[in-house]
Amino acid sequence: MVRAIPAKINGQTDDGVKSIQLLDALGHLDLSNGKADEAMEYFDRELELARSGRENLRIGGSQDNRENMQHLRHCHPEAEASYRPLRKPKNRLYGTSATGRRREDQIRQSQYERIEASYHEAKKVYERIGNQTGAARAFTRLAEVHLLKNDFVRAEAFYTEAHIIYEKFGHQPSVAQVAQALGEVQYLQKDFIKAGASYGEAREIYYRIGNEIGVAETSVRLGETLWAQEMYIEAQDSFLTARAVYSRIADRVGVVCATQRLGDVQLAQNKYREAEASYSKSRDLYREIEDQHGVANATQRLGDVQLVRYEYTKAETSYGAARDMFRVIDDQAGVANATQRLGDVQLARYEHANAEALYQKAQDMFREIADQAGVADATRRLGDAQLAQDKYAEAEASYIKSRDVYRGIGCRDGVVDVSRRLADTTRKLGDVQRAQGKYAEAIASYSEVRDLYHEMGDQPGVANATRELADATRGLGNTTWAQHKYANAEASYAKARDLYREIGDQSGVACATHHLGDAQRDQDKYADAQASYASARDQYREIGDQSGVTDTTRRLADATRRLGNTQWAQDKYVDAEASYARARDLYREIGDQSGVARATHHLGNAQWNQDKCADAEATYAKARDLYREIGDQFGVARATHHLGNAQWNQNKCADAEATYAQARDLYREIGDQSGVARATHHLGNAQWNQDKCADAEASYAKARDLYREIGDPSGVAHATYDLGDAQRFQGKCADAKASYAKARDLYHEIGDQSGVARSITQGLGDAQWVQDKYGDAGALFREAEDIQKEIGDSDETVMRAEARGSFILCGGW
Repeated sequence: MVRAIPAKINGQTDDGVKSIQLLDALGHLDLSNGKADEAMEYFDRELELARSGRENLRIGGSQDNRENMQHLRHCHPEAEASYRPLRKPKNRLYGTSATGRRREDQIRQSQYERIEASYHEAKKVYERIGNQTGAARAFTRLAEVHLLKNDFVRAEAFYTEAHIIYEKFGHQPSVAQVAQALGEVQYLQKDFIKAGASYGEAREIYYRIGNEIGVAETSVRLGETLWAQEMYIEAQDSFLTARAVYSRIADRVGVVCATQRLGDVQLAQNKYREAEASYSKSRDLYREIEDQHGVANATQRLGDVQLVRYEYTKAETSYGAARDMFRVIDDQAGVANATQRLGDVQLARYEHANAEALYQKAQDMFREIADQAGVADATRRLGDAQLAQDKYAEAEASYIKSRDVYRGIGCRDGVVDVSRRLADTTRKLGDVQRAQGKYAEAIASYSEVRDLYHEMGDQPGVANATRELADATRGLGNTTWAQHKYANAEASYAKARDLYREIGDQSGVACATHHLGDAQRDQDKYADAQASYASARDQYREIGDQSGVTDTTRRLADATRRLGNTQWAQDKYVDAEASYARARDLYREIGDQSGVARATHHLGNAQWNQDKCADAEATYAKARDLYREIGDQFGVARATHHLGNAQWNQNKCADAEATYAQARDLYREIGDQSGVARATHHLGNAQWNQDKCADAEASYAKARDLYREIGDPSGVAHATYDLGDAQRFQGKCADAKASYAKARDLYHEIGDQSGVARSITQGLGDAQWVQDKYGDAGALFREAEDIQKEIGDSDETVMRAEARGSFILCGGW
C-alpha cells in the first residue's frame, strides 16, 4: 500500500507549522499500529522541518544544506559566523519585531517539545518490541532535538546511550557516527579533551571499516580540537592526514579544505612561509574548482600572513583583492571582514585616523546585515584605533558597546565562541579606564575578565587577568594615596598584595607590600610600616631584585627613623634612641651615607634629651663628619650647632663658643639666615657663661637684628632679654632697663606671658634692685608674681619673686 505523504513536506510548504503537525499525527498513527520504523520516518521529516526553520549551522536543513554548511565550516571558519545572518528566514510568521520574535520562539520551542515527546514514544515502542538498535536510533534523534534547544548536556547523554547500545551489538558504522556526533557536542561545550577522544575513536573505527571519508572528516575535526588546545604540531598532523586521504579519494573540495586548515595551524605556530604556501595552494585549488568564495577567503588569509610579517603593502593588496571578490559574489559579510582587515593594516602603519574610518565602515556594514558578532569585532577594533590616538573617552565608549554586543551574542548554537573576544574587549576596557585613572571601573572590568577566563578554563588567562586586576587595585591605591586617603590606599594595597600572591607573582607581591608600607607610614603606623617593608625586602631578596631590596631597606630605615621621631615627640627618648640606632644600621647596610648621617644626628638628639651629653657630643661629631663626607653643608652646619649645645650643657663653654662660631660661619656660607641668628644667639650664651659680657652683648645684639630681619618675633624677644642680661652684668643699668622693657613689650605682643614675667622679675626688677630702688623693685616683683600665678607657672622665677619681695618689704638689703 502506497503511503500518503503531504506535498512539499520537505519544508517548501507555505505553512510549516501545519506540516509539522500533520507529520506528527501520521507518525503517531503508525506508532499506534506498532509500526515504529514508519513512524520514525515521519518524525525524522518533522525534525528536518524544525532544523530548516532553525537554520542551525551544525546540523541544519536538508542533506544538501548540511553538506554545504560542513564544507563552509571546515574551509572557511571565519565565514561561518557571517553566513548565518545573510540567510533569509523562511516563512516568518510574525514579522521582525521583538514581540514577533518571541512568539516565533515560543512556537519553535513548542515544536521541539512535540518532536521530543514523539521520539520518546518511539523509543518506548522499540524497547517494548525488543528492537535495541531502533531504540538507539531514537536516542540519537533525541540528542539532535536537544542540540536544537542548545541543551548540550542532555544531547551528550542521549548520544552516550545510543553509543552504548550500538557498541553492545557491534554495529561499528553506527558506533563511529555516534562517536563523531559526541565529539561535536563535547566540542560545543569546550570539553576539548573528551571531544578529541570521541573523534579519535570514530576515526579509528572508520579506519577499520574502510570509510575513508569518515577518516578524513574526523581527522579535520580532531585537528580543530587539538588546535583549540594549542597542540599545534598534533593538529598539523591531523590536517595532513585529512589532506592525504582526500587526495587519495580524489575529493578536491576536501583537499582544499584540509590545505587551508593546515595553513591556519601553521600561521598559529608563526610558520609564516609554510602558511603562505598553504594559503597560496588552497587559493589555486579554489580557482580550479571555481569556488569564488574560497578564492576570496584564501586571498584574505594570505593577507593575514603578510600582515604579521610586516609586509603591509602586500597585505593591503591582498585584502583589497579579497574585498573586491566578495563584492562581486555579493558576500556582504566578506566585504565587511576584508574592510576591517584593511583597517588592521592602517593601524599597523600607525595611520590611526585611516584605521578608525575603515573600522567605522566595517561596523556599519556588519550592522546592515545584522551580523552582531561582526559589529562587536569592528567596534572593538575601532576602540583600538581610538586608543592609539589617545581618545580615551571615545575608546572607552567603543569597548563598552563591543562588550555589550558580545554579552548579547553569548555562544548561540555553538556557531561563534565569543567568550575569548568578550574577555579581550573587557580587558581593553579595563586598560583604557585605568589609563584615565578610573581605577574602580577598571577593577570591575578586570574582575569580569578573570571570571570569563575561569569559565573557559583558561588558567593563563585567569592569571593574566588577576595580575591586571592587581595592577588596577594597586593603581587605585596610588590614586587614593595621592589624595591623602591613606586608609583607603592601605586597603587597596593589601588587596593587590593578596591578588599577586594568588597567582604567585612575587615581584607584584613585593611591590604591593612595599606601597602598603608607604600608606601605613603616612598614617604614622610606623610599626606596621616596618613589618610591611621588612616583608617586601624579603620578597625582593627571594626574587633576586637587588634594587627592590635596597629600596625597601631604605624605606624600612626611613620608617624606623620616623618611628624614632614619633617616640622622641612623645618624650620616649630611650625608645627613640634604639630606633635611631636601628635606622642608622639599616642605612649603613645599603651604603646610604646620607641616611646614616641623618639617623646618627637624630640619635644624638635622643641622647641629648636624656642628658647623655657626652654621648651626644660624640654622636654629633660623627654626624658632622658624615655630612662633610657626602657634601651636605646644611647637615654639617646643623650637626656642628648641636655639637655646641652638647658642649655647652657640659659647661665646656670655651669649646662651645668655638663650635657655635663655626656653626654661625657655616650657616652664613649656605645662606641660612635663621641658622646664623640661632648660632649667634647661642654664641652669646657661651660667651656670657664665661663672663665675656661685652662679647655676649655684641652677639645678642647681632642675633636680635638677624631675628628681626628674618621676621622671627620670638627670637627677637629672647635675644633682647639676653642682651639686657649682658648689659646689666656690665653695670649698664639704663641700657639693661631699656632692653628688659623692650623684651617685656615684645613678649606681650607674641602672647608669651611667662616671658613677660621673666622680663619683669629677672630683668626690670633686678635692675631696680641693684640700684637700691627697693620700692620700685618690690612693685615689679609683685606684678610678676601675679602674672605667674595667672598662668599657673610655679617655677623658680615665682619663688625668687616672692623671696626678694619679702626681703624688700621687710626693709632688708
